[in-house]
Amino acid sequence: GQVRGRAMDFRVPMTHEWRSLGVSFRRFYGLERISPSLEMGLGYIERKATVPGDSADRARIKSSGFELNLKSRFAETPRYAWTFGLRFAPRISHTEGGTALKIKSGSRAESNSLGFAVGGETKFTRDNQIFWSLDYVLEKNQFYGKASPKDPISDVRPENVNVANSFVFFTFGYRFGN
Repeated sequence: GQVRGRAMDFRVPMTHEWRSLGVSFRRFYGLERISPSLEMGLGYIERKATVPGDSADRARIKSSGFELNLKSRFAETPRYAWTFGLRFAPRISHTEGGTALKIKSGSRAESNSLGFAVGGETKFTRDNQIFWSLDYVLEKNQFYGKASPKDPISDVRPENVNVANSFVFFTFGYRFGN
């Protein structure tokens, strides 16, 4: 297909960077080795999607703000525990731009994100564990006002654009130390 004489090849190299810094507190419900626990935290997150500066098909985006975290741990046996997590950022700052594509999805944006996780931990000794996690994060951005430039396919300027980005992660790791 073509858009005004240009081939429709929208493949653009992109780098995603996720950073977080925070503090969390864990509470155990019992004194046994298999007692359940609840971890609560507050952190600052920053997510960036970077494309080449000369890209005319995709803008760079950045979302940042404070996030609340909950993580529960339920031991099935003394060696294996299930983990469940929830993360919520009620209001994040979202910006776009920084490329040859001078895009603006609206005059202002209201953004938030919500995430869920399920995982497990296998404990070999108190100091050696293997863990895994499957995470899903949804970020919603509601822009207000007219977007610019015009949509190349419909040739109109959309208004009050709603954008949702979802991410799925699989993490596998080894924890060691006291």
